[in-house]
Amino acid sequence: MSEFLGVLRWITINIFGEASILIGLIVLLGLVLQKKSLADIVSGTLKGILGFLIIGAGAGIIVSALLIFQPIWTEVFGLSSMNLTNIIGQARFSERYGSSVTIAIAGGFAINLLLPG
Repeated sequence: MSEFLGVLRWITINIFGEASILIGLIVLLGLVLQKKSLADIVSGTLKGILGFLIIGAGAGIIVSALLIFQPIWTEVFGLSSMNLTNIIGQARFSERYGSSVTIAIAGGFAINLLLPG
């Protein structure tokens, strides 16, 4: 039983802990359920994974570009300066809670598939 739990824990951390892989699995499952061809399944899955990674990278670039304007906004709008070092951030949040959130999303997805409709 402990070997099974070890394998399940590995899958949870290494596969479901990566949001891009989860998105890819959801896209894969959707394309298989739609009975698409193998070429469409492979290309659609890769497009889903790469699209998710590109959106994440683009969001990071935009956020870092906007941080340059923080002193200007502070001066113009009379805002108090904040120390952002205590905020957990996306990377640490994903490390700490990524597996749990992913399992919750996968569970919700499975329930949604089972509901009549």
